[in-house]
Amino acid sequence: MITNEDESEDAESKEHFKQLHDYIQSNPLCCTAPGWRIENGTENCDAKDIYHLPVVENREIDTLWYSRYFLAEDHQNYIGIDDDGPYVLSIKKEDNTYRCILWQNTGIERLCIASKPKQTLTYSEILKQINPNLSRKKIKLVTELELQKHLLALEQNISKKYFKFGVLYTKPGQQREEEMFSNEGSSQFNRFLELLGQKVALKDFNGFNAGLDTLDNRTGTHSIYTKFSNYEIMFHVSTLLPFSAEDSQQVERKRHIGNDVGVIIFQDQDNLDAWSPNALSSKFPHIYMVVRQIENDFYCVSFAIRESVKPFYPPLPYPPVFPSALLSTFMLAKMINGEREAIRSAPSFKTNSLIQEQLLSIYRTFPISSTPKKILSTSFLENLKSALLTNPHFESKESEVWQKRPVFTIPSEITCSDAWGNKIIIGTKDGLFIYNRAKLRSSSTSETCKLYKVKLPQLDEKKKKAYHFKRITVIDALQILVALVVKVGIIIYDLASLLKSKTGPIEFRLSDTKNAYLYALGTIDNTLCLCICSRNRLVLYKWLGDTFKSTPIAVKMEDKVYVVEFLDKRLIIGFSSNVSIIDLESVTIELLYSLDSSVKHMDIVALENEYLLLFNNRGVFIDLNGNKTRNYDIHFSTVPNAFVMVHPYILAFSPQSIEVRTSLNGNLIQSILPEQHISGLRFLTSNSGIFWCTYCTNGEQCTSILYQLRIQGVLVENVHVNKLQKRTKSVSTTNLIAKLNSEQFSSGEKVDTTKVNFSYRAHRKGKSSSEHVILSSKDEEPKKKRKKKTFSESTFSPRAKRKTHE
Repeated sequence: MITNEDESEDAESKEHFKQLHDYIQSNPLCCTAPGWRIENGTENCDAKDIYHLPVVENREIDTLWYSRYFLAEDHQNYIGIDDDGPYVLSIKKEDNTYRCILWQNTGIERLCIASKPKQTLTYSEILKQINPNLSRKKIKLVTELELQKHLLALEQNISKKYFKFGVLYTKPGQQREEEMFSNEGSSQFNRFLELLGQKVALKDFNGFNAGLDTLDNRTGTHSIYTKFSNYEIMFHVSTLLPFSAEDSQQVERKRHIGNDVGVIIFQDQDNLDAWSPNALSSKFPHIYMVVRQIENDFYCVSFAIRESVKPFYPPLPYPPVFPSALLSTFMLAKMINGEREAIRSAPSFKTNSLIQEQLLSIYRTFPISSTPKKILSTSFLENLKSALLTNPHFESKESEVWQKRPVFTIPSEITCSDAWGNKIIIGTKDGLFIYNRAKLRSSSTSETCKLYKVKLPQLDEKKKKAYHFKRITVIDALQILVALVVKVGIIIYDLASLLKSKTGPIEFRLSDTKNAYLYALGTIDNTLCLCICSRNRLVLYKWLGDTFKSTPIAVKMEDKVYVVEFLDKRLIIGFSSNVSIIDLESVTIELLYSLDSSVKHMDIVALENEYLLLFNNRGVFIDLNGNKTRNYDIHFSTVPNAFVMVHPYILAFSPQSIEVRTSLNGNLIQSILPEQHISGLRFLTSNSGIFWCTYCTNGEQCTSILYQLRIQGVLVENVHVNKLQKRTKSVSTTNLIAKLNSEQFSSGEKVDTTKVNFSYRAHRKGKSSSEHVILSSKDEEPKKKRKKKTFSESTFSPRAKRKTHE
């Protein structure tokens, strides 16, 4: 019930938003200039994103993989060369995982590759997975311990733990940089400096000094210094640098701030001038952050960024107004990410030249034709590693945007899951289980939550082999559960009958689906459709009356199928070598995108006006013409087998971990690791929350732990993934729900539009599918009209129990 007080607060909030909007439009902080882009939050004002926690991107750069996992440990280093120059491949085997580092002129790429027990991967196979275009003709194993010292130095040179930013105070009416550099500050500016960090005396200062004199105070007596997320930051503050009345140019101030990549421009409340990014003559600054105090404890923010710098996280909210308590964290994270992105992407910074020189030096020191020589001792490397681990700057701590919450433990290997109202249906290798979510929310342990196992027939009565569920999907609108069972095929269960402990559930098997390995649910003309991949063909089923019936549409395939998604009256299909579109009206196939490597896992996620194609450890943004829409690809440090899009975050699930990256630029935000040794990690469902599990196998025994993801302590409910029709004008899930709520599809209940998840699909391994031959099958239509019945009244009658559809 909405009270008058709630309406009053809502009206007040809208009025406050309008006032801020009018202020920003009337008094912009930055003015446009050629070669610069302005960020003032308006580019994100329509985005319905969840909260952006200000964090430093790509913390993997600072984790020093080689120092931590390789140095003085048993591993192999290979040196090779191709047309782009020399490269080094480092490989370390850890249980069922290969941890790898590829050192190239373009930077360092890290990757964890899962392997089967007792499986051995060659360096050629590993190199093909990391970079299939890299030449493997000229490569050799280098056993010299001296190489480890060179790689350690290369890694430390790339990692950066220190940052410096300029801070310039400006007054109203000032247009020339000489005027700005001559300012002496104000009370509002001094208050702002307190938010930035601590005022420290420079003489004998032991921290990062950013080029300031710490012996004779020749660059001023004090400065502003802080630590953020284990990084040291020193500010070049214009009013704290030496002032000379005889120098109109204020060269001492200009030479420090003019050589900073990022500069903060501060304006007092009465300064309503729009900052011009061309105000300073120096070409070195690439990012200007303009901050203006608008009230006692609130600040308005805008950015001027050179167009050569790619977008970086976190995005500026709208309206871009921060209270003092939140400004510092956002500002530091944004400026650090901005400097990193500028150095990485702007042509004016030749960062790769240092890597290229060091790799060339390594190649000359250890030529491919040379014979191995042992120069360093193992004890020397062990002592070196010990010294590194005790360094306070060695540890790179990540901010936890997402947190994992254990839900319950189950004595079986969980393979799939979906939400059903307040319940969670769990599919395992040993059958089907149900938990009551109302009880789960009050407790996180299985001791107080009784596990209910659904009574199902044995797959093999003699061996007492239970159903092995591969994937399940709840369709609330029809009160059914669609299940893919290994060696059985597609089974449809009446949801209500799952709770019958005596008779067991009513099930309905689709014929000719015993060899099915993949299915997808979608809509065509508001009719629920089921696409099944079975052996070497793809068959389309439609929901007609009270069951799924096959259609004349069937496609023979000789290439492996990894993903099938509905898109209006078309299907997007991912094969091992390409992604194609099948037109279901003309039954023609059109190539969408060719892959440059053999696929192991694939997924497709819909964005606003583009699609994110994910395969192996890469992500590519394309349109429906197959053209790339962004000038960068996403590179994961693992080979994920499932993905979830919670804009702007991409969650990639692999057998070892969960990577959280931003779709803004593909950078890493967080890695979520299991707390103990596990056999594997598996994504389950994103319907009514994001659920995943870990499982640990010990002989024939297996235990699984179900987890739910939270973002900053808040459960993420009703997340939709891989729903191509969600962002397509011609197909509407809402229309389907309305149709299902009509008399023709009535199941006795209205549908909650936030919980229907018809086209959800997480990748599962498949068999067979690039020659495509059209098959034909007789369309099965009802023989005669009959009285309309609900789904449960017709198909799931007692006499229809476990009946096989012919």
